[in-house]
Amino acid sequence: MRDSKILITGVTGQVAAPVARALAAGNEVWGVARFANPDARADWAGDHIVSIQEWCAYLGALIGREPVFIEGAPALRGNPDDLTRLHELIDSGTTVDWRDGMRRMVAKFHPEFVSN
Repeated sequence: MRDSKILITGVTGQVAAPVARALAAGNEVWGVARFANPDARADWAGDHIVSIQEWCAYLGALIGREPVFIEGAPALRGNPDDLTRLHELIDSGTTVDWRDGMRRMVAKFHPEFVSN
């Protein structure tokens, strides 16, 4: 992907930060932070509502590992399920399916796990 304007949410997070760095070469990358305060937080998601468990299961399938989930107080909260704010900012839907984005991330940082 080159010469694109890309919006990344949670840009300082463990998942989004390396994605933002990889995409920054050759693209205009915009980052938006999430806030712990629900009143200050915009709901962000791609065009497909995907749970953290689905992300992990897909990534696990790519690398040949099955994720184990332990839920508790320090666990990440679920993803937002309202796309209104996202669509207000980008004027259209997303153009990359979440699976393709995850596969590209793995291919960039661990190409040994992904076959073309």
